[in-house]
Amino acid sequence: MKKKIIELRNDRFGFKTAALILCGLIILFAGLLAGNFLANYLLNSGLIDAGAGFNTVAGILETLFCVAFLYGFVRFVLGEKMSFFRITGFRLSAFGVTAAILLPAAVVGFYLLLIDGELLVDTGMRYSDMLSWALRAGLRAGITEELIFRAFIMKLIEQRWNRAAAVFVPSVVFALLHTVQGMGAPDLIMLFIAGVAVGLMFSLITYSADSIWDAVLVHAVWNALILGIVHISTAGGLRLLVNYRIDSGNILITGGRFGIEAGLPASAAFIIVCIAAVFKIKRKSRAGAG
Repeated sequence: MKKKIIELRNDRFGFKTAALILCGLIILFAGLLAGNFLANYLLNSGLIDAGAGFNTVAGILETLFCVAFLYGFVRFVLGEKMSFFRITGFRLSAFGVTAAILLPAAVVGFYLLLIDGELLVDTGMRYSDMLSWALRAGLRAGITEELIFRAFIMKLIEQRWNRAAAVFVPSVVFALLHTVQGMGAPDLIMLFIAGVAVGLMFSLITYSADSIWDAVLVHAVWNALILGIVHISTAGGLRLLVNYRIDSGNILITGGRFGIEAGLPASAAFIIVCIAAVFKIKRKSRAGAG
């Protein structure tokens, strides 16, 4: 089956490539559903509690099922090694660690320092619940989505077409899969711009490291902080540990219905990391040529 992967270059109309991409998306959703189903079974059986226990177990199971399904498909259906898809032994670069820290810090700092609002801290929140949800939000998306989009799908498209298409196409698909119900045209435009920008960022980070782990780290830290610890929106009340209600009706700042992840500050930060990743790729290329 290995030859079929290599021969995607001869997939004239892209049907085989598209079918394999669809398999990757099915693996992602099947893994998440299977993990969530088993976690709910354990919850209903009284084996885990409804707070930190469920979040921790669900996050682990969702990730493990997705990894297992992808491994089985790659090894036993495609006959390839995981390293073919840049799923290498765990390693991180200084660039990836720096981006993981500075990216969310810059975006959160922008809102806290430059946009008027009301800051609330939920002192009654159980830290175990907060940390378990942050870990679930971070690791689940960071690992599963990077495995499918930046490892599996990106490599397939690269094999069929080229690296430019491999960077751009998964980023568009990634953006489209994050649409939510009730979005108007302005919301969709903001989401599309931000979704493509963040997808490009993760793809370029992967190419710069020739491994998915830097992208996994950046994705995981972003989700853990933005979705699990700090809640920034126009809505009041307590949602997470740190809550900042911004006083702005400007969709460029609020990000519209999707939230600040689709806002201009986040998109600008994603693009800055993209530019830095491109410089790193070019520097590695020159070093290799020398």
